[in-house]
Amino acid sequence: MMKLLLRGWLVCLVAAVLGGIWRGEDLLSTLLGVLALISVALVAAPAVVFTVYAFRHRAAGIPYALRRSALGSAAANFLTGTWIYDVHDRPLAFSVIGAALVALGVFVIGRVLILGPADPAASTPPLRHFGATLTGVVTVFLMVIGYAKIFGGHPRWGHGSPATMTSDLKNLIALEDMFFASHHRYGSLTDLSGFAPSLSRATITVVADSERVVATAKSSETRQVCIVWTGSPALPRDSAHGSSDGVPACWEP
Repeated sequence: MMKLLLRGWLVCLVAAVLGGIWRGEDLLSTLLGVLALISVALVAAPAVVFTVYAFRHRAAGIPYALRRSALGSAAANFLTGTWIYDVHDRPLAFSVIGAALVALGVFVIGRVLILGPADPAASTPPLRHFGATLTGVVTVFLMVIGYAKIFGGHPRWGHGSPATMTSDLKNLIALEDMFFASHHRYGSLTDLSGFAPSLSRATITVVADSERVVATAKSSETRQVCIVWTGSPALPRDSAHGSSDGVPACWEP
């Protein structure tokens, strides 16, 4: 089963790369979703196999080699599930998958710990899952990081990307320029109905009048603060923190 999952993982990875090049983002997103599910299956499968085996066979007869393999798989499930579940503003699917992996890891660890002494005559081989599990864990970790970079849902122990805030501020300035062209003044956040920060838990502050707008961005996910301004007169140098007209700058207070 693990070999089939690994082959499916490889095929899906190649298809995602080629599909992204030839067919665009829609197909790439679909294939990456399938790749993520296969990767989760690579992580979960050994623990599921052990659970089924433990229920079907005499618990006391399970050899120590198999138990150690099961503990390794359980630890991988627990860590991967925690990583997925620890994403800010995660979709419901993330919550379900993360919670299921954590529960599976905890269950297998508990199951192994309550087993009686192993049967010396038992010859059941260990679960040979290290390569497949490592492939699944690394893929899931990288895909979660990719999701965080794109959608701003950074894991809680990580730091938000100042690049995300500067991108938000650039989008804000573009909307302000459009608003100014129509209303001959700069708008407040309530005036810019099309603006929504992509970084979770971000606080955008806008000070605007008929001549200039100044916006700052903060987030609980990073200690960086970013600023952008446009209009006239220019923002004083001691307040601009190195930013120029329409170009955001970030600093750490």
